[in-house]
Amino acid sequence: YSEVLEKNGRFFFRRAVLAAYDNTCCISGVTNKRLLVASHIKPWYICNKQTEGANPANGLCLNSFYDRAFDEGIFTIDKHLKIWVSNKVRKEYKDECTQKWLYCLEGQKITSPSRFRPRNDFLEYHNDKVFIR
Repeated sequence: YSEVLEKNGRFFFRRAVLAAYDNTCCISGVTNKRLLVASHIKPWYICNKQTEGANPANGLCLNSFYDRAFDEGIFTIDKHLKIWVSNKVRKEYKDECTQKWLYCLEGQKITSPSRFRPRNDFLEYHNDKVFIR
């Protein structure tokens, strides 16, 4: 029974997050649904499944590249919806592609969703616990 609820919660989460961002990556503008991920701000495995896991305010619509980088803590988003890139990662990877796709994002704002704005407590969790300092 709980597995069915969890699966339904994940399905709802994806639909709600993608709809809130008009099926568009909030960073790159990619609209190909096959490349879009409803990314958890506070990671799924840490979330309280009843109150946080399926909460669309714990989500960002990201393309698969930015989803992975966000999950790995390579960049974070603050309460003003500005992007910050890890200085540690910046020192390790100086290639042109990483510069073009990541470092140029520093200080830019993500596109705000039409509803379910990311909650500050989820963003603070990512900043404090996931982001590589």
